[in-house]
Amino acid sequence: MSAMVLHNRYLRENGAPAGATNMNVNGSITPVQFRSPVEDYYQYFNLCMWYLEDAGALDAGFLGNNITLTNGILFEVQLDGVLYDVLDGLPIFNNGHWKRLAFDATDFSVGQGNNIMSARFSFNKSLIGLDERPKPLILAPGDFVQVTIQDNLTGLEEFDVFLEGTRRR
Repeated sequence: MSAMVLHNRYLRENGAPAGATNMNVNGSITPVQFRSPVEDYYQYFNLCMWYLEDAGALDAGFLGNNITLTNGILFEVQLDGVLYDVLDGLPIFNNGHWKRLAFDATDFSVGQGNNIMSARFSFNKSLIGLDERPKPLILAPGDFVQVTIQDNLTGLEEFDVFLEGTRRR
């Protein structure tokens, strides 16, 4: 049997291998999708790491700099050709929604320099099998994870999503 090896992936614009990873785009007119690259082998992901950096002080809206999300950020997974809404119809609209998505959400407002917010969504805590043991998100060939930006996030310094997992060698 082949060995499992580390297999980490950034979500990229349109899932293209050389696509941009920074989601500080304007999706207000035409939504912009960032996807994990589609592979021809099985991928096993345990964590989804969200990283956001803003020059403005964090506020009650979305990060800082008075960024307002009218349409919200979508988080979806395609499995066997079916797109599933991980957020169950409740897009991310403000800073408080990171805690709803991932209990492990932290903001680093350091007083000088850019402010950073990170969140860790654990697939292996959300997908409990019938045997009550944690399970990774398993992407079959052709499956992907997707984040859709539907607002103008060009005021952010950086916004990316990273999947942490393994695959068979």
